[in-house]
Amino acid sequence: MSPCRLGHSAYPGTFVLGCVLLYCVATHARAFWNSRHHLASGKIPHSRHHVAFVHVSDAPVMSPAATAKGEADLDTLATLNLRLYCERHGYKYIRLVVPSVPDRSGVWLKPMYISTVIREFAITVLMDFDVLLRNDDIPLFDLLNQLGFKEDTLILQALDPVDEAKDPPNSVIWADGSRVQQANTGFMVFRQHDRVLDILQTWTRCPDDIEGCSFSKHGSFRDQLAWNQFIRPNLTNTELVLAPCETANGYGFGAYPECRGEIVSHWWLSKSELVDLLRAKLLNHYVTQDIINIDAWVID
Repeated sequence: MSPCRLGHSAYPGTFVLGCVLLYCVATHARAFWNSRHHLASGKIPHSRHHVAFVHVSDAPVMSPAATAKGEADLDTLATLNLRLYCERHGYKYIRLVVPSVPDRSGVWLKPMYISTVIREFAITVLMDFDVLLRNDDIPLFDLLNQLGFKEDTLILQALDPVDEAKDPPNSVIWADGSRVQQANTGFMVFRQHDRVLDILQTWTRCPDDIEGCSFSKHGSFRDQLAWNQFIRPNLTNTELVLAPCETANGYGFGAYPECRGEIVSHWWLSKSELVDLLRAKLLNHYVTQDIINIDAWVID
C-alpha cells in the first residue's frame, strides 16, 4: 500500500491538509523560479507585481477632497487617476518626490532619479502629469504589445509630431548628418537591465561629460533635446522602440491632429482640457474622501 493511501485511510484530515500545503509550496516555488528565469532571460514577467507606474515631482499631492471642490491641480488629478488604474490591475503606483537641483532645470529630475525605481521593478513606466492612458480596461502588457514592446526591448517612447517651425524644432541632426524626428520623454517604458541603468547615467551626465551638451542644463525640454541629440544615436532599434504619435502621443485635435494618441495621449498644449476631463472622471470616486494613501518615495 502506498504512503498516500495509508495516510488517506488513517488520517484523512491530515492527508488533505498536507496535500494542500504541498501544492501551495510547489506553486509558489515554481512562480518564484519563473520570475527569476524571466528576469535573467530579459523576458517580461507576466506578473502585475513586477510593474511600477511613476510620476516624478518636487511637490506633495493635494487632498482628493479638492477634486470635489474643483480645486485640484493637474498633478493631483493625474496622480489620483493613475493610482486608480494601478489599483484596478494590481500595479504599483509611485509618486517620486525629489529635491530640485541647483544647477539644472527641473526637467532633469526624471532622468536623474528614475533609476531608483527601475532597480526595484522589472518594468517601470514613467509618465508626465499630462500623459493619459486612453482605456483603463487595457492591462499594461496588452498595451505594450500594441505599441511594439518586445521581449528584447529595453526602452519604449513615442515620436513627436514633425514641426520645423517650432523653437526648438521637433527634429535634430546627428553627427553623421542625418536628420531624425524627436522622441518625447514624457512617456517612457523601461525594462530592468544593467544596460538601461548605464544609458540613464550617460543621459544624466550629458551636460557635464559630453561635448556640446552643456547647453541642455537650463531651459524647457532640454533633457529631451539632450536625449535625442546625444543618447539616441548610440541605441539600437532593438534596445529602443519608437511608437508613432498616432498611437502614443498627442490628443487628436488642436495644432497636431495627426497625433491622435489612440492608446497613450499626451496633452502638451491642452492641459486645461485635460484638467476638466480628469475632474469629471474622478469626481464621483473621490467626492466623499478626504485623504488617500499615495506611495511617495521621498528622496532627500
